[in-house]
Amino acid sequence: RTHSLSSERVLVSFCLFMALLIDSCIMPILVRSNFKEYGISSFDGRNTDFGATFYSDVGHQLLLNLVILSLRPVINVAAEVVFIKFYRWLKTRYLYSTHDNNQSDNMKYLELNAGPEYNFSVKTASLNVVIFMTVMFGMASPMFYMICLFGVVIQYITERYTLAVWYRLPPKF
Repeated sequence: RTHSLSSERVLVSFCLFMALLIDSCIMPILVRSNFKEYGISSFDGRNTDFGATFYSDVGHQLLLNLVILSLRPVINVAAEVVFIKFYRWLKTRYLYSTHDNNQSDNMKYLELNAGPEYNFSVKTASLNVVIFMTVMFGMASPMFYMICLFGVVIQYITERYTLAVWYRLPPKF
């Protein structure tokens, strides 16, 4: 359906953004809502609007989701490092134990030890949700602005360090 690599990345980023937004923002609001006056009795919460009880019921959950989404770049890089190290150990232990000193084996070995590719569309989705949630609920809970600033700083530091040290150079188009 996508005709270029950039439109595929935009689609992936948008789908991840929507999934994270539904999971971390919309679902907590819907679960704590009361829709009995609309004839829907499956949702049996206390809140019919954004009143005082809404922020005491849902505010702490939104705040916790915002903190976790702000720390997500660090969590993603840590998980990626563990996975790549385990994958390299497995490959070198079993596949390259009979390594021959020829050109194709050397290229495979260098490719194995190169860093992973940087996937821009996956990296920005969680920060977009943090910014969106801060814009939507920041006036009701000013703590969201500080957490959003914290998330932007964490994203900047993590991406700058990993681009300099961990990831391989992007392909030239």
